[in-house]
Amino acid sequence: MNHALAFALLAACTTSPDHSQPPPCGTPSPSDQLAQNQNQIISLALSGGEVYWLDLGGLGKVSTDGTGATELVQPQSGAAFALAGTIVVRGDTVYWADGNFPQGSIASVPAAGGATTTIATATEPLGVAVDATNIYWSTFGSSDHPVGTVVKQRLAGGDAVVLASGLSTVGPIAVDEANVYWSDDFGAVASVPIAGGAVHQLAPAQYTLPPATILDGAPAAIAVSDGRVYWTSTPLDGTSPSTIRSVDIGGGTATTIATLATRPLGLAVDDTFVYWSEVGPITPDGGLGVPPTVNQGTISRVANDGSDAVQIVSNGATYPVGPVVEDNALYYSTGSAATTLYRVVM
Repeated sequence: MNHALAFALLAACTTSPDHSQPPPCGTPSPSDQLAQNQNQIISLALSGGEVYWLDLGGLGKVSTDGTGATELVQPQSGAAFALAGTIVVRGDTVYWADGNFPQGSIASVPAAGGATTTIATATEPLGVAVDATNIYWSTFGSSDHPVGTVVKQRLAGGDAVVLASGLSTVGPIAVDEANVYWSDDFGAVASVPIAGGAVHQLAPAQYTLPPATILDGAPAAIAVSDGRVYWTSTPLDGTSPSTIRSVDIGGGTATTIATLATRPLGLAVDDTFVYWSEVGPITPDGGLGVPPTVNQGTISRVANDGSDAVQIVSNGATYPVGPVVEDNALYYSTGSAATTLYRVVM
């Protein structure tokens, strides 16, 4: 990874006096950059005043003020580091799943830098979450080969425990004090108790597969906050609008929070808002596999009751990753090969 930092002051979106309604920021400028020329960032995390990223070539971090970019992990002998996956930070440790196939890994490294620890190996591990006691991960399982799993392992060591198996198209996961949550490419959401037990379907599948279609892409994002699960959903027909939906952690009627113009990539939730990224316009009649228009991705937010939708970054992003949000700032990356990490003050 080649870290070239911009040390200029970070530009802010002007807000209303009560900070409730930021207008569009338009195209991000160089003064918003925290780090440049990363090797296609695929996941972001935010902790302790630093932004961490997982990319195809390794793992790094930078201060939220744009200083102190550091490589925490680099690949050896030119080997691919990660094909997909998720990064999370808890305390003084960074954890990630690398998405590699046929054999991937779930690993950790001290946030201050140091030796990498391999926690487990698995086939195509994509989601990862951590609490005070356990680390959790998901493995994918395609639509024609439903062998996906949700697994936990004590941070102190011990055997991995499979909480759910026989799953299809499982991607990122979310965790609270009682359950692990996941969605699939069919628009369904489920949970399983951390202590073990039966899988609970929170929202049924919304879509069916078109004829002769095999899904090998995972759902984009899921989050849990204040007793509700939020997730992104992209219809399998490739033409109906994507959505962000929510449902009570106990199940029930799902609510559509936002109907999106294009395909969502990332999701974040705080006490007041739901934030998301979109790829931008997709070629008409192209289905799910056609690349979006370069530099037309967006970042938006909506109140968690579905009101007051606002576009924060109106254009300029390509395959945006994130957002991750803390206090009055939002962070995301853009770019397919040489990725740039941005901060937007709200």
